[in-house]
Formats: sequence, C-alpha cells, structure tokens
Amino acid sequence: MNHTNRDKPHPQGSENLITSQKNAFPLIVGTFRSPEIYTLHFHPPSPASSSSSPTTSGELSVAHTTAAAGGHSWLALSPTHTHLYTTVWADPPTIASYTLHPNTTVPTLLNTAPIASLSGYVAVTPSGRHLISVGGPSGEVFALQPDGSIGAHVQTLAFRTPAELDDGKRDGVAHGAFGGLRWGSHSVDLSPDGKSVYVADIGHNCIWAYALDEANEREPLTLRTKHVSPRAHDGPRHCWPHPSGRVLYCVQEHSGMVDAFAVGADGTSLAHLHGHTLLPEGKDCGAYWADEVRTSQMYGENGGGSSSSTPRWLYASTRGLEKGTKGYVAAYELDEEGHIRGPAVAIYETRTSGGLANAVEPAPRKLYERMGLPIEGEGAEEFIALTDSEEGWVVILGWNGKRFREVAAVKLEGATAATAVWV
Repeated sequence: MNHTNRDKPHPQGSENLITSQKNAFPLIVGTFRSPEIYTLHFHPPSPASSSSSPTTSGELSVAHTTAAAGGHSWLALSPTHTHLYTTVWADPPTIASYTLHPNTTVPTLLNTAPIASLSGYVAVTPSGRHLISVGGPSGEVFALQPDGSIGAHVQTLAFRTPAELDDGKRDGVAHGAFGGLRWGSHSVDLSPDGKSVYVADIGHNCIWAYALDEANEREPLTLRTKHVSPRAHDGPRHCWPHPSGRVLYCVQEHSGMVDAFAVGADGTSLAHLHGHTLLPEGKDCGAYWADEVRTSQMYGENGGGSSSSTPRWLYASTRGLEKGTKGYVAAYELDEEGHIRGPAVAIYETRTSGGLANAVEPAPRKLYERMGLPIEGEGAEEFIALTDSEEGWVVILGWNGKRFREVAAVKLEGATAATAVWV
C-alpha cells in the first residue's frame, strides 16, 4: 500500500526538517487506533538554565506526520536506530517494519506480517537478527531481513490452553480486554547480553523466562522458568533489566507495585528482592492500572565521562482506570547494584488519567552529549517522554533528582498518544 499521499510533512519542507532536528531531540510517537506515526522534535531548555526553575521550559512540536499501516500501540527500534518495528492494532492483527530516513528519522513502511492475536509488545534482539512479538494467548518470533524488513516466521509461543483463555479476566473494568492483553502475556524484553528473554504475563501472574540462542534458526527461544509473582493480585505487565543484567524490574498492573528481582547466573532464574508502591499514600490500587517501568539513561559506560557507570534512578507509571482519576509517575533511587533503596523519592500527578497510555521513556544519554547538556551535577536534568491517550498529549517531564516538572508538551491532532521512542 502506498501511504505517501497521506503524509503531512514539515510545513517549511524537508530541508528545514533536517535543520530543526540538528538542534533538537527527535522522537517518534505511535497511536492505539489512528493510522499515523508522529515525528516530534524536542528543543530542551538552554544548558545555562537551571532545572530548579519552574519557569524554564523547552519546546515540543510535531515535525512530521506519516501515514501508517494501522494503530501502533508499541514501538521498538533496531539496535542501529535505522529501523522501527511496531504492533499493528488492526483486524486481522499484524506487526510492521519501517525504515527511518537517516537525516529526518521520518519512517517509511517496509512490510507487515500476520500474527495470531493482538500484539502488546515487540522487541528486537540486540543482534538485530530477530523480532519477537507477544500478546494475550500467543507470541511469535520472526527473522529479520538484511534490509530490515520482517522475514520468515520461525517460532510460535503459547501462553494459554483453550481452557485458560479467560483466566484472570477482569470483567466489568474500564477499557475492556484488548483481545486478551488484559489477562494474558503483555510484554517481552531482553537481557542486556541478548541471551535471555522475559515475558510479563498478567493473567498467569508470572514472568516467563526464556533462553535465547539465535544460532538455532528453528526455535531460538527455550522456556526455562515460570516465576510466579510475589503477590496473588500483582498482574505483571512490563519488565525492564538493569544494564548489569543482574536485576530485573517489573511493574505490576493490578497491585501498583514496582518489584526488583535478582537474576541468576543462568540469566533466567529470578529471586524477589523487594518492592515498593508507585501510588501516593492512601490511594486504592483498585482504581489504577500500572503501566511502565524504565531505568534512567543518564549514566556512563565504563565511566563514560560520568562518575556513575550505572543508573541512579528508576521510573514507573500508572494510569487511572476512570477519566476523573489522575495517573502518576514515580522515581526511585537505585544503589550501585541496581537495588531499589526505598520508597519513591517523588510521585508526580499527570495531567489526565493517561487513558490507555501514561507510558514513560527516558531520553538516551547520547542526546544530552550531542546537545551539550549537563549529565550530572548542578543544572543536570533528565528528560522523560510521557504519552497520554485520554486527550492526546505528549509531555516531556524533567527530573532533577528531587522533583518532576513539565518542561514541554504538545497535543496530537485528532489522535491519542500510545508510546514514544527517542531516535
């Protein structure tokens, strides 16, 4: 399908789009049901500005709108950031691949591939050789072609027997079931070394841990462990590894907890360390559905010019189940081993409930370096993209180690923001 006639380019042309991007943080935003992909540019406050000032703001704008293969609820970049992979919320369900323009990061559709059930999440292996999709009762592994397009289907994953298809179903709650995503597998993430895969399963209240062997072209994934959550009502939704690979974090959709697990030497054995709520005191977790967890990106590799070679902060978010219930973003301090030091240092109330989103995505360190922004010390501020599907906002939060603030925001025209990735 040719989508070019529906594209909405930068109003001043592609040359200005390239110039604008040189002075900005580029990010791509998908939607749940609208067939568009948005390229946004974030211009941060000047390096001389203090992050302690609530009036110091940046600018966030829509640089380009690209017609898409469908609603893209989840986005994943290739290791080289040259290709974009997405869920496609359509009937029948598919996943999609795009190539990114090297100067403008504007996506161009390569191809789509059919899958068995609605995908909640896609992830690319660190080698860039395979794409993994999971959602509800099933999942798939695909080979990736040299041009970045989705190739052959090489493995099927099953998380439900026919008798289990409705186990854990939350009847009568807001927003429905999303084809099983509300009571089935929901996310897939890889260990930093690319040898282990973690699938959070809301309905089975567990994390499935797989060993990944990409030399095995027929079945690269082998199930190793099923780690049942520490509480009966947790509902594991999303996982995220510490860069050391020795700690795995999980946000629990039902209980609103953020848990840390020690990862064994085999990469698939998990042992619960501790957990903390992401809700303010007195809030009922039954009125919320937790969404996302991510580590800070403001740290160096082997020092990297920074005194910290591991992330100091962990971020997590939740949404209100009803429109009138605002969502939250919480920040936790990590020690050098990646353990959570204690309860949330700060909890930020979002503009809206967040709708289906309130997903958080910290900007990568390389973008601060390119823009000449401080990584640590006085004036250092981490920027975090926050998406809202209730009203369509994309917000950039700033975190200075003490409190959150809203640095910039833009409302998508006629669409609801799902997730964002920094390019």
